[in-house]
Amino acid sequence: MRYVMISVVAVALLSMFGCDGGGSGYTDLPQYGTGTISTSDPQLDDGSRYDRRVITSPVSGDLVVVMASAGSDPLYDPYLIISRGSVDRPTVDNVIAVDDDAGSVYNAVAVFRADRGSRYTIFFNSYGAGDYGQYSYSIGTPAQLRSAAAVEDEPEVEKEPKVF
Repeated sequence: MRYVMISVVAVALLSMFGCDGGGSGYTDLPQYGTGTISTSDPQLDDGSRYDRRVITSPVSGDLVVVMASAGSDPLYDPYLIISRGSVDRPTVDNVIAVDDDAGSVYNAVAVFRADRGSRYTIFFNSYGAGDYGQYSYSIGTPAQLRSAAAVEDEPEVEKEPKVF
């Protein structure tokens, strides 16, 4: 009985001070990974394919998502779409951030304001239909990704806006 009481008090104190002990359901940040856009992935109305990842924000504040061409068969032009909630497809009603070329060359960097405990869907996409290949990604706070999110001086490339 004493052990149970001590455990309950410890959990209460940890939650009071913002420590979740790893079992809170929040997404651990920063996250780094790789993926591949292929013909078997879901397709948007513009014909482009995408991968999706749902996160639950562990912080209230800005989050950064970086998507870059990577690997031996790199994705030519990464495109990021961030939606509020856990959704299967981006729509005009749920999209809160997009980016095409804020990163170096054609890489994408999206910054959005997150609320702690809220869910967000990240769509790793390509700018155009028929663009397939490998990419890497990073998700975290600006402080965590400061070096990864550095934007180099590149000429702006004018493109038509994507349609969801």
